[in-house]
Amino acid sequence: MKRGKKSLPIEVKKLRGTMQKCRIPKNHLQCESLQQLPDPPDHFREIHKQIYYEIGNRLLIMGIINRLNIHMFFMYCFFAGSHYECEIEMEDIKKHILVKYDDPGKDPQDRKIIDIRMHGLTRYSIECLKQARLLAAEFGLSPSSAQNIHIPMKETKSKFREYLENKEKP
Repeated sequence: MKRGKKSLPIEVKKLRGTMQKCRIPKNHLQCESLQQLPDPPDHFREIHKQIYYEIGNRLLIMGIINRLNIHMFFMYCFFAGSHYECEIEMEDIKKHILVKYDDPGKDPQDRKIIDIRMHGLTRYSIECLKQARLLAAEFGLSPSSAQNIHIPMKETKSKFREYLENKEKP
């Protein structure tokens, strides 16, 4: 059993700026990043698709999504969307905790609480949020993992710079 800190993916090391040739494992599986997002799975509802396209396009620009981790990204979109869906439904219900009393006919101050339970949607929402947070850290979407990622800026030439370079050439 291997002990110690879990090694980071090569792409994350490149984005952080800590990539060195000596840190590349010999059996490293190389996979090119995707050029465009594939269609979302058929079972995605509207909120899942909205998260998929919004965050997926950002990750695509950074070069984080590839063919190997696209399925993990599908799972992230599903869990995050399901959490939002539950929260929207719970706004209508307005009861996150179900409370049972011993005698509903008594004066409310004299009743004793028998059982306190969390609503099923609340429990499901919490579990979806936990899973989404775990997967978000893999893609650098959580605040703590995002601060370690450095994206190189693309050098763009202004029209003025192009004009000066073209003017100098005979």
